[in-house]
Amino acid sequence: VQNSLSKNPVTGGWRLSFQVKPTQGKPLELSASLRNEGETVTEVWSYQLES
Repeated sequence: VQNSLSKNPVTGGWRLSFQVKPTQGKPLELSASLRNEGETVTEVWSYQLES
């Protein structure tokens, strides 16, 4: 699993991307949120990836 966080130059917002390799036949569940100094500053993003 690799992830990357970068500033979107068009919107000024943030862009989070993942690179994952799921196990064959098993769904992979991803969730993320952004935190600043221990405080959650975004909604929680959740996604299930079928293999």
